[in-house]
Amino acid sequence: MAEPAAGLRERVLGGLAWGSAARLFGQLINWAMTLVVLRFLLPADYGLMAITAAIAGFLESLGFVGFRDALVQAAELTDATRARAFAMVLATTAITVGLLLLLAGPIAGFFHQPGLSALLRTMSLGLVFSAVAVLPKAELDRDLRLKDSARVELLSGVIGGATVLGLAIGGYGVWSLAIGQLLGAGLRAGGYFWLAPCWLAPRWAPLREARLLRFAGWRAGDYSVWYLSTQIDVLIIGRILGDQAVAIYAVARTIAALPVTKTATVLNSIAAPAFSRIQHDPALAGAYLGKSMRLLSFIAFPIFFGITATAPEIVPVVLGGNWAQAVLPLQIIALGMAIRPAGTVAPALLIGLGHARSVFHNTLLGLGLFTVAFLLGSHWGIVGVSLASAIVFPLQLLQMLVRVRAATRVGLAAMLGPMLPPLLCALAMLAVLAALRPLLGGWSPAARLPVLVGVGAVAYVSAATLICRPLLRELLGLLRR
Repeated sequence: MAEPAAGLRERVLGGLAWGSAARLFGQLINWAMTLVVLRFLLPADYGLMAITAAIAGFLESLGFVGFRDALVQAAELTDATRARAFAMVLATTAITVGLLLLLAGPIAGFFHQPGLSALLRTMSLGLVFSAVAVLPKAELDRDLRLKDSARVELLSGVIGGATVLGLAIGGYGVWSLAIGQLLGAGLRAGGYFWLAPCWLAPRWAPLREARLLRFAGWRAGDYSVWYLSTQIDVLIIGRILGDQAVAIYAVARTIAALPVTKTATVLNSIAAPAFSRIQHDPALAGAYLGKSMRLLSFIAFPIFFGITATAPEIVPVVLGGNWAQAVLPLQIIALGMAIRPAGTVAPALLIGLGHARSVFHNTLLGLGLFTVAFLLGSHWGIVGVSLASAIVFPLQLLQMLVRVRAATRVGLAAMLGPMLPPLLCALAMLAVLAALRPLLGGWSPAARLPVLVGVGAVAYVSAATLICRPLLRELLGLLRR
């Protein structure tokens, strides 16, 4: 039976508030440590780990995410179903680990990076940790135990980040990143299992779980294609332009994407289970989506436009002189990503309503668009690839919203129209900062950065009081809860 709307709303809002706060605190610590670590690593080291993470992450997406999402979305769940899902997870784990061990050498040769082989084989251990976490994480998500999940992620993230920092200072180079990531993944898996222990013997009977297997297949396909689409730029640059170029681009993309990835992590862990509770009422789900997009745009636009405006200061102050070439890519990528947070909830809505196939088709289209765009853009170096990403992001989101309209009967104007006022406020802020910058020409980047950030914040809030007053009141009301 569906949970009463009021109770579900309170649980979701409470989990969102606590989960967001915990993840924000953890990420602030990790961001600080990451930025310090970059001062002890060469761009080539970071580029090598970016390629490793892209390949290992793709193989991980093939095996685990689909089963976890299928377990979360299921209306009813028995121990027998859990045991059968566990057996399928173990089977896919064996296949993906075997593939990574077998193909590590040829992959290293393809990228002309001999050191890549040992890194890939080492990171195969992370696939085992992910498999262990599937059942307990699904239980936590089904029960909306968002505070517990956030605590595990906070603790594992901080310990993993501190390990990376210590090893980087000690001169371990690229291995500091690998060891820190593996430690964090192991701690997450152990924490999830401790909170929601699942002592089940695997049962190999996939045909008895045809619906779960079908849903998991669509989700695994969607996530693997999505992950490949998010990493195809790194793979193309690494192959065509080399590890130095991929390092510069990856750092710029990482900084620009931080607000997106952390917002998506918080929202998707909440949104998919919440939408699955109201899958009987697609119109209500569409209304919640429109409200989410409106609020996320109000928060995201000033952040991304602000990164674009202050990138000439952020890079030298935060990263140092080794990363000076990342300024222009960071500006372009941040501008293109401004619209992405507003669209992070749309896939969760479709998954919660049972339209996993629709999400997969949209992701597959995105992969095609990104691949063509990045191959063309690579002819103009890092800047060309950055422009390609800025063009394709909005196109993919628009196509996703067309699919949402078909599932909920909520029009595109109802979803996109409310995003216009926050966009105008962000453009006004950008204009103010552009006019201010010539007046600060003689200042050092470290002196300009806080001034630009402060003036930008005042300009956005001032514009919001004139253009977005109802939206501002709505957001303040949520914060008072």
